[in-house]
Amino acid sequence: MNTKQQLLNIMQKHNMTIEQIAPLISTQPQKLQKRFDEDKIRFSDAQQILDALGYDLVFKKIT
Repeated sequence: MNTKQQLLNIMQKHNMTIEQIAPLISTQPQKLQKRFDEDKIRFSDAQQILDALGYDLVFKKIT
């Protein structure tokens, strides 16, 4: 599963749409929708979306 799909799944679990998330991360819904449509989600977008939904982004080394 790619980043786009993971973010959409998390947003869906919180009953949030791109239109609702965009103002929380200080962007316009059209711009965020375009990034999702073109599968060009920035790392900073993912961080901000996850933060707005109460998630931490964690990197874990596989051992």
